[in-house]
Amino acid sequence: MSVTSLVGALMQPQTITLLCFAILGALTGRDMQKTGPLVLVYAIATAALAWLSVRLLAWLAGRLSSRQDAQTTADEAAKRGFLMIVPFTALALLADLIVGWHATQAFTAAGILTAGASAAAELEANGEPKPSTRILLTVAASALAVLWIVLSSLSTVGGR
Repeated sequence: MSVTSLVGALMQPQTITLLCFAILGALTGRDMQKTGPLVLVYAIATAALAWLSVRLLAWLAGRLSSRQDAQTTADEAAKRGFLMIVPFTALALLADLIVGWHATQAFTAAGILTAGASAAAELEANGEPKPSTRILLTVAASALAVLWIVLSSLSTVGGR
């Protein structure tokens, strides 16, 4: 595999999204004063949750859409929409590592909400005529953000 093809593979929206969520997971583990392997576990678990979230929103968008090419369009919209996690990851890194604020949970939840709304906007830009699809995707992203908050909070029970 050449360097060019490796860089091309790493620059795919899904890869960038998973990397950002892995970073957010590692920061979450670090903020909970976990060390070594546990931080890696948080990173991997968060990346897996991100992959499931993207797939879930893509599936939901495909089911709700009235377009002929609904699933393909929904997959691409979800992948591109979740790129909106990148600025939230950068903010979480700056806040945690430079300023010393442990606000990764808030940045991640806000990023998930923004990513869901961005995926809905991507669908609209691709000609999705039904407003209910966009609304339901934003509601689903809200549910995923709440799930993130609950899971990250529960992981601190008895461990901090």
